[in-house]
Amino acid sequence: MPNKIKKIMQTALLMALAINPATARADENGVSTPNRVVSMNLCTDQFSMLLAGEGQLVSVSRLASDPTLSVMSEEAKATRSTSAGLKRST
Repeated sequence: MPNKIKKIMQTALLMALAINPATARADENGVSTPNRVVSMNLCTDQFSMLLAGEGQLVSVSRLASDPTLSVMSEEAKATRSTSAGLKRST
């Protein structure tokens, strides 16, 4: 079942890129791809795990490894997790 969900997510992303091709041409616009990616919420965790290159994903949220919340919990366990949040500056 997780592979089916993974395929659905990949298809949805490809459709989004087809609708907005400017995001697919980031390098043509002078924007470089990030060397490191840190994901901070469950939705971006799953997209990051699908799209990040080898060694590019630094961490995902702690929710990503919870099998009751994430369809990719097993994959997330191989990546460091963070409980990052916004801090109020004084």
